[in-house]
Amino acid sequence: MGDLLVRSPLKENQKHAMKYKELKMRTLCLTFFLFSFLVVNGQSSIKNFNQESVVWLGVDFSLGKFIGTEEFKDLQKIKDHYFTEWNSLTVRESKTDIETAFKLSNMKVNIDNVIDNNNKIKITKYVQNESHRIKEEEIQAAIKAYNFEGIDQEVGLSFFVEFFNKPMASGSIWVALTDIKSKEVFFTKQIDAIASGVGFRNYWQRVIKETIASCKSNFKKWRKGK
Repeated sequence: MGDLLVRSPLKENQKHAMKYKELKMRTLCLTFFLFSFLVVNGQSSIKNFNQESVVWLGVDFSLGKFIGTEEFKDLQKIKDHYFTEWNSLTVRESKTDIETAFKLSNMKVNIDNVIDNNNKIKITKYVQNESHRIKEEEIQAAIKAYNFEGIDQEVGLSFFVEFFNKPMASGSIWVALTDIKSKEVFFTKQIDAIASGVGFRNYWQRVIKETIASCKSNFKKWRKGK
């Protein structure tokens, strides 16, 4: 009969202790890595962004389209006047509404990047009869091209117009929250809204206002991940 292999309880305990230390070290390293990642990359979720350090970046039309070739006539005036006017009007009339919708404290305003983007639009190619959609990666690419030099806030809030559709009397806007330091868009939401009002400016401004109202109605749900 062969010799019996006798395991030493002391050696077994030492092995378990070593495995425990190794596991603990791996856990600490992973925790440190995740913490470092969050510090470097800034805000990562709508659940935890700093609502006291937000800048309004404006209404960016550069990724959008007007739907209805027979409805949008004076395209150069739209580019030279209304893109800026819709942005100015939003700041004058709706800044407090935006702050209320997102529960922000003392939101700052810097719409320089949006104005520059809107001025670069090739307006003759901006109107079509076909439907139009924006991809989230297009929003991220647009934000990456922004110049945030001189902006001290942690988070940027912006609207990207997807389309203004005259035959359907409606519009679509993407809401985007961006970490200023990393230029990473950490939240987007597409919102459909009705257009209405007297005059060309007010008719389409209604889409922006309805988008803000929708943000107010849904913000609590968004923060819960719904």
